[in-house]
Amino acid sequence: MSLIYLDLPSPEEEKKSLNQKESNDEDSKRLKIVSQAYPPNKTQKGDFAYPLMDPVSKVHNLIKNNKIELKLDEIEFKNIQPSNMKELEDLHLEWFPIKYEKEYYTSIANSKKFIKLCCIFNQKIKMKSQNKYKNKQFMIGACITRMEDNLMIYDLIFQTTFCSKIKRFFSRKSLDIQIAYITTLGVIDEARKLGIGTKLLEKTYIEIKEKYPNCKGISLHVIAHNFSAIRFYEKNGFKLLKTAKDFYKINGKKYAALILGKKL
Repeated sequence: MSLIYLDLPSPEEEKKSLNQKESNDEDSKRLKIVSQAYPPNKTQKGDFAYPLMDPVSKVHNLIKNNKIELKLDEIEFKNIQPSNMKELEDLHLEWFPIKYEKEYYTSIANSKKFIKLCCIFNQKIKMKSQNKYKNKQFMIGACITRMEDNLMIYDLIFQTTFCSKIKRFFSRKSLDIQIAYITTLGVIDEARKLGIGTKLLEKTYIEIKEKYPNCKGISLHVIAHNFSAIRFYEKNGFKLLKTAKDFYKINGKKYAALILGKKL
């Protein structure tokens, strides 16, 4: 099932919406970030506009102050370590309007059900107090995936017929089926359009196949107004499986989610 029928704004309209950063007030001089996962606000002109936010992660000022130009071939992809959890928490606050509790990060750190990849940029930073340079690593993207026994998603991905479900029930093959679920995936604004998100997905697929040979597919939820994320996943082969009404609750208001998935 294709996502083409969705009433998404054109790339030009989307870019115009994100260009709210250019305002004349004093506040606009401070560094701001935008995440389309956050609900858009209506403007006086009647169109939509995503809210501008103050950055939480230190990485943005680090890039700005040191005039760092990010390049894909200089980025390292690796597993997230316990020492990276604070960076991940800060980035999640920027990327998603849903607050993840401490238990979630504890599970990422300790549970074997998670595949936890991040991308790290290495940069030599000049120390202010000394005339020396220090090698600094900072996280600019991450993909967290959890392994699940989810037959409903499996059936949606593979469009399982009723007869096949009956045969599977009596053969007990359902016990061997696993589906990967992307809990979060994000990349900082400064690293967009470099192919980092796609690389994170590709490396996640490789690790899934190595560690979980019974995993047959991968799925995720995306809030319905996050147009750039929907385009990204469609470009990477994900299809619309189902719409989940009132799936998210943000500031007391409910929002629909799209369930996307693909075969592995």
